[in-house]
Amino acid sequence: MKKIFVLLSSALLAASAGAQDFVSGDNVLGANVGFGGHGHKYGYKMKYDCAMIPLQVSYERCVADGLIDGNAAIGVGGNVSFGTRGDAHKWSDGENKYKDKWRNNCLDVAVFSNFHYQFVDKLDTYVGMQIGGGTGFYKWKHKVNGEKVDKSTGSSADIVWGMYVGARYYIAPSFAIAAELGGGIHTSILKVGVNYRF
Repeated sequence: MKKIFVLLSSALLAASAGAQDFVSGDNVLGANVGFGGHGHKYGYKMKYDCAMIPLQVSYERCVADGLIDGNAAIGVGGNVSFGTRGDAHKWSDGENKYKDKWRNNCLDVAVFSNFHYQFVDKLDTYVGMQIGGGTGFYKWKHKVNGEKVDKSTGSSADIVWGMYVGARYYIAPSFAIAAELGGGIHTSILKVGVNYRF
């Protein structure tokens, strides 16, 4: 057990001696899927989830590097997140057939700044903060015996902001697998995906 610990520690120290993975002028495009969205509120106690399979695209540019013993950098960028979710319920009372159908869409747009610190070669870790705007749209229909008898639509808009932690692991010089936790986005709390650096 001690030998394994020594080997792992040595490998970690050797890896940490590599070059920084996020330097001034680097651009990173990201494509992510999210989990754990909390939706939008529409009026008093009315809230719809919009996180069936939310998607996010992001762009970040490194604007400063070589900070804190050469291991830290600062990046700025923006992202767009979209999530949609719908459902339908059918029932009958013996004489009539009923159907309720609804769909909710969420769209968030934000700008952000990240503080990167590299502990290990190929692993780019960071904390960040973002702020922007989010909007949600819902539609509900009620049918009796196939005929639409009632419907409702609505929208909601509010501020999107929050802090998060993230990491990118470069499996190739330009490609990384990535994950972020937090952020205040309506569509997701945890995001995983791929990044392309150029």
